[in-house]
Amino acid sequence: MTRYVAVVWFKNGMKREYGNTTDRAYAERIGAQMFEQEMRSAPGDMLKPSRYEVIEKK
Repeated sequence: MTRYVAVVWFKNGMKREYGNTTDRAYAERIGAQMFEQEMRSAPGDMLKPSRYEVIEKK
C-alpha cells in the first residue's frame, strides 16, 4: 500500500515531514498548510521554508 508524506524543505537544508496518509490530495493540503505555517512563524530568513513536496513511501 502506498503512503504519502508532505515534506517541507528549508533554506538551510533542513526538512520536516508531515502526515502519513494513503490519500495524496490530503497530503498536498497538509503540505500547503504546513508550508504557510512555517513561513509565518520563521524567526529569520534562513529558517523560512523554500518549498514543499509530496513523496511516496512504500
